[in-house]
Amino acid sequence: MIPLYPAYKELLKANEIFARQLVIRTHKEVKSITKTAEILKTTRKTVRKILKRFEERGDEKNFTNGLIFMMSLIYFLRYFGIKHEITLQTDNGEELEGNRWISLSI
Repeated sequence: MIPLYPAYKELLKANEIFARQLVIRTHKEVKSITKTAEILKTTRKTVRKILKRFEERGDEKNFTNGLIFMMSLIYFLRYFGIKHEITLQTDNGEELEGNRWISLSI
């Protein structure tokens, strides 16, 4: 028997992090994007977006994940032959803990 879940949109209004974690947990259990979308009354596109974000960055916005994202972007640009100096600027958001000033020129 499948437990009853509230709709994803309703969970999102109440607690964004919990809603995303529920999508990830549900997908791990049922191993199907379509079934996860049906259970949580959302679209497959939404489920794929959440799973992709989790795979790329994890579920938390923190300094480590922010730095990994920036370094991945630099490696991507270098891979495609962009040799110019790259300067990254942040908005000091929570993924960089908001109180650290970081300037990277590579």
